[in-house]
Amino acid sequence: MKPAVKAAIIGGGIGAILIGGGSLFGSLAEPTFVPGEMPVCETDFARNLLQSVVEQSPLAKQTGMTVSSIGRIAPYELPGYIAANGEGLNGNRNCRAMVFTSAGKLEAVFTMEWASEAKDQIWLQVSSLRNNPMSPLN
Repeated sequence: MKPAVKAAIIGGGIGAILIGGGSLFGSLAEPTFVPGEMPVCETDFARNLLQSVVEQSPLAKQTGMTVSSIGRIAPYELPGYIAANGEGLNGNRNCRAMVFTSAGKLEAVFTMEWASEAKDQIWLQVSSLRNNPMSPLN
């Protein structure tokens, strides 16, 4: 078994996507993931990094919005491109979650992908943050 790597935020939120997405790197600090093994959607790693991305998004910075909690994180499936477990054609992990904020309930659609050849850094990018979910998260 490979040793776990701890994750930390080493980037900053960038650009508004729809109503305020963003992106961050995760690597070497809390919580952990195993290098070379892309975390599944419903993990503390994904949850903590997603919360940081949303809290550092242009929307949050402009409005003072805060994250209260993040609901269930589920794989985002797109037949022919993204498998039912959220794994994309190039090993990315595609997910969606309900984010409960001081501005209301928002659906986040995001991707985790490798940011280094050693597969010890993960880039999480929110592609959509909206208040009209595509379908309920069970």
